[in-house]
Amino acid sequence: MEKGTDYYEVLGVGRSASEEEIRKAYYLKARLVHPDKNPNDPQAAERFQALGEAYQVLCDPAQRRAYDGYGKSSVSKERMLDPISVFTLLFGSEAFEDYIGLLAVASMASGELSSEHDHPEELQERLKALQRDREENLARFLIDFLNQYASGDKEGFSNRAEAEARRLSTTALGADILHTIGYVYSRQAAKELGKKVMYMGVPFLAEWVRTKGHSLRSQITAAKGQCVVIICFNLGNFC
Repeated sequence: MEKGTDYYEVLGVGRSASEEEIRKAYYLKARLVHPDKNPNDPQAAERFQALGEAYQVLCDPAQRRAYDGYGKSSVSKERMLDPISVFTLLFGSEAFEDYIGLLAVASMASGELSSEHDHPEELQERLKALQRDREENLARFLIDFLNQYASGDKEGFSNRAEAEARRLSTTALGADILHTIGYVYSRQAAKELGKKVMYMGVPFLAEWVRTKGHSLRSQITAAKGQCVVIICFNLGNFC
């Protein structure tokens, strides 16, 4: 194996590192060289690729055992996913933080949420407090975003929302995340506004009841209240 290509060295962890230590090391290093932050830096892209490969091997118990015993020749790259998709699925996208906030797993990996001295109860309380702050920040952002519309500049707001949707859709998994945000917003709006408001020619309540069985296993938490209605029309419908 060539010097410097050892997966543990790439991530900067010891060979006895736990899965949590590996995840944290991957997050802290990968976010610095993420292609979205370094679009014109080939070396950053190469480092990001190497970090993604190292993480996928060392976080998989079977792959890690094979690698520890026989080196890179035993690693199956056919099972590996695109590094950008892996990072986004694990930690979300910084481009979307104004809309979904910082995901809990990213907070934990960054050290913001947990420490080795935390008891489970303390961690749970810190998670709840972080979630409250996250929801309040998201709500404030949406209110600020809607001020242009509320002030009467509907065309300007529509153009701004369309441009924002196009920008976000160019990021990794951007279109899928936008569709998910639009779905969450429309469901929340349906519950808030009730059957008197029409959405796409269908009463909101009826639309909500029609799809209430849909199971959305996501860490995305939308800001609650009537302000989600206009933003879901403009962001969701441009995707």
